[in-house]
Formats: sequence, structure tokens, C-alpha cells
Amino acid sequence: MEIKDIKKAHVYAVGRWMIFAMIGIIFLQVIVYVVAPPPATTYEMFELFEAKPFMGLLSLDLLYLINNTLLIMIYFSISLFLLAYKPLLSLLSILVGAIGIASYYASNPAFEFYFLSKGFSLLSTYEKERLLTSGDLLLANYIGTAFISYYILNAFALYIYSVSFLLAKDVSKWVGITGLTAAVFMSIPSSFGDVGKIFALVSLIPWLVFIVMVSEVFRKKIKATKKDEVLTSS
Repeated sequence: MEIKDIKKAHVYAVGRWMIFAMIGIIFLQVIVYVVAPPPATTYEMFELFEAKPFMGLLSLDLLYLINNTLLIMIYFSISLFLLAYKPLLSLLSILVGAIGIASYYASNPAFEFYFLSKGFSLLSTYEKERLLTSGDLLLANYIGTAFISYYILNAFALYIYSVSFLLAKDVSKWVGITGLTAAVFMSIPSSFGDVGKIFALVSLIPWLVFIVMVSEVFRKKIKATKKDEVLTSS
């Protein structure tokens, strides 16, 4: 039993916890969206941030920022697992996924709105118009190039991971199949009108199934590592 196998098992364990946390955040995101839909206009966005800053941050996907931080660790865990099967694809997928996640951080204007909204109601009409123009630009950037890059690159990373799982031995083909299904629906950014929104919602189903199955793959790997450790020590 090698020390590096034990260390890998620790990474898989952390990856499992990140998956469980992500599942909770996804359901929380859906609840927030249903209970308190985001404002329809920039003016309403500034009003919300001024009156209820935390709700404003939630309306601009604060939870999604946290979610993507967890996703980095999940990507790392998956890449570590697949390194033994398809090392090149494993490294390529985490590289593409990490660039995509970095692009999302660049696109999200949550804290820009938080700071700009302070004292919004006390501003003159002219000052409000200037601020609204800035807000319009922030929201345009929010669904623009950086966001679309994030969406496409992460879909591409998921395609690579899914193919790698299909080629991996001792792993159910359904892991790769559900991953590919999620990747297909993630290929159209949610900012692309009603079609994008529908695809984004539908993609949650195969994505949740995929990460749950990945969690089970990690569990089995951890169990096998512990079993080998016991046999080696005895």
C-alpha cells in the first residue's frame, strides 16, 4: 500500500463533501429564485441592493460564486481519479474547466452593485442616470463574453470528463452517459433567451445524477484504499 494512494483517498473524501455541499447549494439556489426572483430592471436592482444588500447579492448569484469554488475542488478530484486512465484528457479537462470558472468570476457584478448602490435613493436624477448607465453595462457584461466563455468551456470540460469515464475501467458507463447528457444541455448558455433558460434548468437533472454517481465512484475508491491499507498493515 503506497502513501500516495492514501493521500488520493483523502482528496476523494474532500471531493465527496464538496459534491454534497454543491447539491445543497443548487437546491438553495432554486428556492431563492422561486421565492425571490431577481429584479427585472437595473433601477430595481439598485433599489434591492440599497434596501436588502444580502438579497441583492443572492439575486446576482452569490451562491453560484460559492458553487464554482466547490466545483474547482470537484474537478481536481475527478482529474486525479482519471489520471490513471486517461492522463492527457484528465489534465486537459481541469485546465479548460479552471479557465471557464475564472471567466465566471470576471463576469459576475454582484459586489460592484453592492458598492455602487450605497446611497442610491439620495442621489440626484442626473447622478442616478449615470449610475444606471454603469449598471446596464455591468449587467450586459454579466451575460456577455466572459459568461458565455464560462458556460462553453465548462460544457467542453464536462464532455472530456464524460468521455474519460466511458473509457475508464471498473466504472459504470452510466457515469459517462449522464455527464454527456448534462454537457449537451450546458452547450447553450443560459443567457441565450428562453431556450438557454430551459436548457439550463433541464441540465440540472443529469448534472445532479452525474455528480452523485461520481461521489459513489469516489466512495468505492476510498473503501478499496482502506481495505488495501488494512491488508498491508496486517
